Amino acid sequence: MRRLFDPAIVGPALGSRLLISVCLLVAFTGKIVALDRFISTVHSLKVLPPEMIVPLVLIILALELAIATGLLWKRTLALASAAALGLFAVFCAYALYRIVAHVTVPCYCFGPLFRLEPKYQLLASGVYFLIATRCFEKVANSRISTSPASA
Repeated sequence: MRRLFDPAIVGPALGSRLLISVCLLVAFTGKIVALDRFISTVHSLKVLPPEMIVPLVLIILALELAIATGLLWKRTLALASAAALGLFAVFCAYALYRIVAHVTVPCYCFGPLFRLEPKYQLLASGVYFLIATRCFEKVANSRISTSPASA
């Protein structure tokens, strides 16, 4: 009989995984609610050709949803943890770009819920990157300690 809460699912960095999942689900929902604003924000950066903006927005939305849900399942935990690291690294780079280029357009990272100035966006993304790093480290360590080779 399977246990209701498998230690491999609950164990590695559960609090970090839940925090990241909730953050990404809130961001995903906020972007969906104000999709037109999010698209216009990406368009206003003028770093992509216009035909690439909607695909990029869809990729970001898909990644946020996939990572948020993937962090909750044992089978997808390692991949979702790695993807979270990559996504938050991109968000940090975007925040740095906004600071260096003096971009004043609100980011709509969380849709109409709240808008972050670039320095606060960088701080939030950096904190989430550190949390994701810790989560990935815990997941990797748990995979190593439970692998047949380590027995």
